Amino acid sequence: MARLHPEQSEEYLREAANHQILALPAYRFALKSITERNCHALFAFATLTSVYAFASPRKSSGVLFSGATEIQNEGLPEIFAFHRGLRKLLPPEAMVWISKGFLWDQLRQTGTAPVDLSINPDDHRIVALLRLVESPVSDPPPPTEELEAYRVAIELLRECYAVSLSPLHDLGAKFSAYRWADNVPRITLERVTARAPEALIIVAHMMALLNRARYWYIEGLPRFIMTEIFDNLDKELRPWVEWPVEQVGLDHDLSYLKQESQPQTLPYVSDQKSWVK
Repeated sequence: MARLHPEQSEEYLREAANHQILALPAYRFALKSITERNCHALFAFATLTSVYAFASPRKSSGVLFSGATEIQNEGLPEIFAFHRGLRKLLPPEAMVWISKGFLWDQLRQTGTAPVDLSINPDDHRIVALLRLVESPVSDPPPPTEELEAYRVAIELLRECYAVSLSPLHDLGAKFSAYRWADNVPRITLERVTARAPEALIIVAHMMALLNRARYWYIEGLPRFIMTEIFDNLDKELRPWVEWPVEQVGLDHDLSYLKQESQPQTLPYVSDQKSWVK
């Protein structure tokens, strides 16, 4: 309603916030005992809360790095915590119950059909991110466990891009991006909150995928998050996000960085796949 009636947006947003505050205690209490009867309502509430988080006015403190967000979601950025929370809490039988109810469409999965990674014309850009694992840009380098989590996150992102384009799967960009957020190793998202450059660069490429989703409540969010990521990367690391910056429609000019950087420091330049090693 706030979107349809911008002149009354403050009133509608205030009402939405109040309703959420009132409902959260009951929601958290119900999570302690998920049944066939209440699982649909819980899942609906979680879905609506996620939409609310996506569509709410952007906080001055940002989406990824808000102090309150870090505390409330145990170190995870709020935008990812909402998607991971309920699905991690639901027992297997609850997923079966929901799949047979009116929200079955919100549980889209890839199924058993194989995923052809070559269907994504930009796969080479995601493959290039593996250099972050082989030659980390953090100083000191991340521990082995963290690097392995990044490797898994990158391979999962390759798969999600391909799934979003595959005629054998009915996910599209939104559910493919959600799938990444649901299944990416937790440590990757924790390191986003900590501003680890490897994690930020990986999430930047996920935002390019989410930006392809044409839903009113997602509109503008990838661009906002990309701005946060860009501003939190050191100047010499910004070429790593050249492509996602372009994909979400930011106006940042990175040409000066290409001129100053040595070729071996760049993951790729424009459409030249030869940069991928």
